[in-house]
Amino acid sequence: RYALAELYNNEEHHQQQHGLTFDNKEILLLIFCTTSSPHLGVSQETFVELPKWIEPYVATAMQQQTMNDLFGTHNSTVVMDMCHSTSNNAAADSPKNNNNRDYLYPLQQFRKRIAVANAYNTDFLVSVSSAAFLSSDSNSVHHHQDHNTTTATTMRLMKNMEHVALQVTTPTTTRDDEDDDDNQNSSTCVNSLDRLGWHKIFMDTRTILPSWLQLSTPKLKTQLSYTSKELQTQFKRYGTLLPIAHPLNMANSRTGWYRSMTKSGQPIMDALAELLILDMIELSEKQQT
Repeated sequence: RYALAELYNNEEHHQQQHGLTFDNKEILLLIFCTTSSPHLGVSQETFVELPKWIEPYVATAMQQQTMNDLFGTHNSTVVMDMCHSTSNNAAADSPKNNNNRDYLYPLQQFRKRIAVANAYNTDFLVSVSSAAFLSSDSNSVHHHQDHNTTTATTMRLMKNMEHVALQVTTPTTTRDDEDDDDNQNSSTCVNSLDRLGWHKIFMDTRTILPSWLQLSTPKLKTQLSYTSKELQTQFKRYGTLLPIAHPLNMANSRTGWYRSMTKSGQPIMDALAELLILDMIELSEKQQT
């Protein structure tokens, strides 16, 4: 999302009706997809929740600006900045100022947005709240989608497989006048992102683990829709003693050891790749007509 705004503010990338051009080549903005990405950062979102006062020390120990950004320490506000739109063309007036840059407008230009998140604290690096931008203070509505009720004319879903716990969508809506963009907190960030319209896919990979590493959790009650708060309450529960879902969702194969460890995640990546390819074909054909 940060790089996307950089592209839009780079004079070498010219905005077109349906996308961008670079070196005289058109870039179609069809699908924006993230897998286990920390949209809300990691502050108060670590597998073992850290006291707030310890987070600056952890970020400093890592000696990386990225950790300051993710923890929101040492005056870094980039995570919250990326959740809010500018007004009155402020971004155009101050393109080099991150606080004035509009990070949501470029994201809004995509025909579809997908966020994949690991449920039940099975991901050591990225919480479900951060990956799917959920908040206990948000009532943002998420509509339940399944293969029995969703048709090809409405939305294509990730194919049914045992690791897909739930698929939901948030409707594209306009900004609520009651929302204060200057009030930078997780709930306003969640609401700002949800208003763009998303297809969220919650994964539960506990069955890949030995049974003695699995922790039981209450079954999700089937509803037509859920609030952000309800989803966070359900999926933030601890479901394992060994949170290894993050590399599974990437099917990391850069070494033989990684390949053997994450091979169980290959069907997940295959299903996601199939969804992306079919969606891109459909959306590109519609855009050309």
